[in-house]
Amino acid sequence: MVITDNSHNHNHQSTTRAPWNTSPKSVAEPSPLLDDDVKHLNLLLDTPHQQHDASNSSCSLEELIAQLPTALSEQKAQGIPPGSDGDEVFQLMSRVQVDYPDVSRYAHADPSRHYTRNLISTDGTSYTLLLLCWNPHRSSPIHDHPCDGCWMKVLQGQVFESRYRDVTNENAGINPNNNNHTATTPGLECTHHEVYSQGQVAFINDSMGYHKVGNQDTTHLSMTLHLYAPPFQQCRTWLDPNNSQKSSRSKMCFYSAYGKVL
Repeated sequence: MVITDNSHNHNHQSTTRAPWNTSPKSVAEPSPLLDDDVKHLNLLLDTPHQQHDASNSSCSLEELIAQLPTALSEQKAQGIPPGSDGDEVFQLMSRVQVDYPDVSRYAHADPSRHYTRNLISTDGTSYTLLLLCWNPHRSSPIHDHPCDGCWMKVLQGQVFESRYRDVTNENAGINPNNNNHTATTPGLECTHHEVYSQGQVAFINDSMGYHKVGNQDTTHLSMTLHLYAPPFQQCRTWLDPNNSQKSSRSKMCFYSAYGKVL
């Protein structure tokens, strides 16, 4: 890039409790989180928090889910670009406050995977909301977002984001050894790297580039809340940034749905 993403300036630190009393449709299976991880999550997410106060404009996870369809629809109707200063969805993600008990039924980790994608809510039309659990020092592949965008909020720990752009066409030129031959060097160039801490929100769509996300912590799990709008079934991934023409189609799969491991 380097891409200047003004949404990075909308950082918000979690300071309030947000109890969620939604009754589960099914009983969740025991989470594979280790005892030490659970203690660490409780320590970071549960303290030091203040009592919920409506005057601070925070909202619970339940309130976020209830408001998302309308907020997304109105934003699109008004022509407000996602990730811009007027992005109401970004503001909702910034305001949502959770403690570990609010998301514990979705917090399914698997030490054999880099990360798990746990479905919290979707209406099948306008949005999908996920909780991602990142194993220590693990990351996603570089990938795109075939939708209006991805909003990400760090709930626990620190995660890094590396952004890329395809510079294949920019590297195209005339081979000095053969004036009739066009030489290209296909590749994805890393243009931006940033570390996000608990409470911060980021946004990306394909006009801003592709990205990979990972756990900055080498010891503990990290957790992030991801919102995709609208839902999509597959995306492109790149394992080798030096060859942008070699990508794969990855199906969007869930490790758990509504608290139950699949």
